[in-house]
Amino acid sequence: MRSEDVEATVIGRFSDGGDRPKLTVRYAGTVVGEIELKFLHEGLPKPRRAAHWKPLENLAGRGTVAKPAPDVSPIERLLTALAAPSAASKDWIIRRYDHEVQGGSVVKPHVGRGRGPSDAAVLRPLLTSHRGIAIGCGLAPQLSDLDPYWMAIAAIDEALCNITAVGADPRQAALLDNFCWGRTDDPQQMGALVRACQACYDGAKAFGAPFISGKDSLNNEFALDPGDIDSLVSELRLQMSDLRKWGYPQKLAEYRIDRSVGFRSVGPPSPTMGSPSDSEVRRYEMRDGTSEPQAQARGAESPSDSEVRRYESGTPLNHEALLAAVERRIRETGRLGIPPTLLISAIALVDDVRRCVTSDLKTPGGAVCLVGGLPVSGFDLAQSHAVRCAVRDAIAAGVVAAVHDACGGWLPAAAEMAIAGARGLRIDAATDGAFEPQCAAFVVELRAGVEPDALKRFGQNVAVSRIGTTAVDDQGVFSIGPRETSVADLPYRGPSLARRARMASARVTSLRRRRTCRFRSNPCG
Repeated sequence: MRSEDVEATVIGRFSDGGDRPKLTVRYAGTVVGEIELKFLHEGLPKPRRAAHWKPLENLAGRGTVAKPAPDVSPIERLLTALAAPSAASKDWIIRRYDHEVQGGSVVKPHVGRGRGPSDAAVLRPLLTSHRGIAIGCGLAPQLSDLDPYWMAIAAIDEALCNITAVGADPRQAALLDNFCWGRTDDPQQMGALVRACQACYDGAKAFGAPFISGKDSLNNEFALDPGDIDSLVSELRLQMSDLRKWGYPQKLAEYRIDRSVGFRSVGPPSPTMGSPSDSEVRRYEMRDGTSEPQAQARGAESPSDSEVRRYESGTPLNHEALLAAVERRIRETGRLGIPPTLLISAIALVDDVRRCVTSDLKTPGGAVCLVGGLPVSGFDLAQSHAVRCAVRDAIAAGVVAAVHDACGGWLPAAAEMAIAGARGLRIDAATDGAFEPQCAAFVVELRAGVEPDALKRFGQNVAVSRIGTTAVDDQGVFSIGPRETSVADLPYRGPSLARRARMASARVTSLRRRRTCRFRSNPCG
């Protein structure tokens, strides 16, 4: 403790305790509390709670979903995607907090000449060593209503992709979980939690990444005043209209119930199988603190391996059915619960921070490729791990100049790379599916003169395709076919140097004004 300048105080000592060990608390030598350890650990009966989960009724295959109009160009869709709050620059938040500690960061929140988004942070704890630690996060709440299992898998995948993109080794990674959930006495919410926990187990095993810590925040529900319900429902309808406008998420996968690994893809859909019936209910029961499915949960039989749950392949999400289910729940319970959400943090070793890469485009006339790309559900976990390992090995071999995680769609990711590098980019590939969320997907800029070797390297294990070429000059034009726009006009943008100077000056003026107000007889309002 002295080496870390941390104060430590002895607060107790262990003893053999004899046959009946006790916890004894003394104050000034007087015993003020005493309890047997057996009662402390085993005296309170553990609760038993039912956990049911089934997809929302009619979520897929029935109802129409509006898609972007035919005359909306990819450029216009891109501008809308980059301006969304979840994608726009977070510079205004980052600069309010201490994001630089003791000058030890190698990769910072924003990178490149254009201050584009970084995938993860890289720290160098010991300045006498070139080894470092990468830290990244993953979050996929948009999948929680489809299936909390794949919501959790997608969050794990994104966190691992983010640290891989800066050069960390996903084979030496560890995970942390942060559960934000509704009421666990609600069987549907508890069932969703069980499915997410099962996904954490499956993901940790498949990716070789143990969970080393975490936290949970449960019972996140709000009691509503009856007069507020109608206005809340109206607001939800307004928000849902934005989702329908762009048809997000695009597709639902097809699942098979499997007690050992959860839900897996089982190939093409059967024309005779539709959405799950109302009677198809996945039941679990919590016994003795475990989360294993029990065969006789509240009288329901455990599903056999042959039970199949299918969705019509390629069917867009039925937003009307989702909204109707949420509205019905609000009116029946008078409460609003948050969507089941799992934030995953990933950390991993970086053998040499000098080999780290960032997301900003760097090479004039360089090839830009899409590596990997799996659907957000129903994919093979081993395949996603292979994609990350291939990208990391390419970084270690020095054949890539820039890497960016493409979980939110490969075209927005490519645009963010152009913004970060303040360099133009011409997209040559077709943009079908360019905005669809993916797992295990990276946009990679290859170094000059290594394209054939790099494509061969990736092609051995994972899918790779060329999507564009960087500009040879500094004109900064982003083009897709005949349409183009200036990189400087793309919506994602942190404050310019001049604007940051004005913001700093305004803060100083505000502080001076507040200090002056303290000494006035008539305080400022």
